[in-house]
Amino acid sequence: MSTLADLKAQAEYSYNVWLVGLKKLDVLRKDKALLQAMMVNAEQRYRDGSSALGAYYKATAAVGEADRMIAVVSAGIDQQRIALNTMMARDPLRVFTIDTAYVIGITQASRWTPRRSMPTAATCARSTGASASLPPKRTWHVQTSSRSSACAMTT
Repeated sequence: MSTLADLKAQAEYSYNVWLVGLKKLDVLRKDKALLQAMMVNAEQRYRDGSSALGAYYKATAAVGEADRMIAVVSAGIDQQRIALNTMMARDPLRVFTIDTAYVIGITQASRWTPRRSMPTAATCARSTGASASLPPKRTWHVQTSSRSSACAMTT
């Protein structure tokens, strides 16, 4: 028997996988449109005699691969929709959409601290016999113009 926290975590996971899948579908559809344009271009170049027939077949294969990837991602989205419907005790085949305006945020779980203390300028100075002063702080200034960009380091 699952606890409420487990169900919430599973629902959040399914939602996030669905959301990422939608973003992947968008990219894959744009890629497919570009590959189809490349296929048309390769076909025209073959007819004009400026390209080999292999380029057309490579473009056709790439379009087929894009179709396959779209089918895989769509199946993953359907799987997450069925999982969410099942968790909500609804008909698993019921169609609904999710809010895609949500932005997935990454939060820092905890702050990392080293097991041993890191050497400081004072401890380094004691071991080497040098002075304990730190090197001057360096900052980078980026200056951009319409024609070029230049970086200058100051101390």
